[in-house]
Amino acid sequence: MLRDIITQLQAIDMWVKAVICDQGANNVSIAARLNITPEKPYFEVGGQKVFFLFDTPHLLKCTRNNLRAHQLETGTEIIDWSYIVQLHESSSPLRPRLAPYLTDKNVYKFAFGDMKVKRAAQVMSETVSLALLFLMSLNAIPSTAKSTAEFLQKMDMLFDCLSSSILAETRRVLWDVLHPSYVTQPRNMEEWMEISHISLPAWFSITTKKTFTCNSSIYMNCMLLL
Repeated sequence: MLRDIITQLQAIDMWVKAVICDQGANNVSIAARLNITPEKPYFEVGGQKVFFLFDTPHLLKCTRNNLRAHQLETGTEIIDWSYIVQLHESSSPLRPRLAPYLTDKNVYKFAFGDMKVKRAAQVMSETVSLALLFLMSLNAIPSTAKSTAEFLQKMDMLFDCLSSSILAETRRVLWDVLHPSYVTQPRNMEEWMEISHISLPAWFSITTKKTFTCNSSIYMNCMLLL
């Protein structure tokens, strides 16, 4: 049916460049039937590439949910939600200024609270990353929290790359990802995701979805900019 709809749109000169969906079982099944992979994050209709993406908000929330429930291994380092809890519960007088949006509703699990994207975005942010690093420098948080801080910063960058449409100087990484002349950033981000793993099948599934969603975004935007 999806191919038929796209074919009908092409017949009236409406060219579909991408399809975006949530991570429901039916959509995951469609991606599998279309042979969507990180290496080939698109399918073809009438000789035209149509890129397949899972929506960024759901990917961010799923990553947050998995990190809150389980430790994440990245190479030899451990990323642990407990450091975010320590930051939130810190008695440092600087804590409210360092991470003003880090609240109980963002850190702890509440009924229906996890549905809001901003809850995940406010935790998995550069602000929280810098707050962790600053309190580490004061020995208020263990130095082992460094990998967690770096993870949060990378997730913030990744979320901005996939959700923003503005090439702002303050978010230079977006241009690095979208401009055809720059390849270092997406390759580094992709490599980082490939070595990240957790002992649950759900995480591998989410990692794969993030990877081909990133690749779809990069390839599609490069194609449009050329």
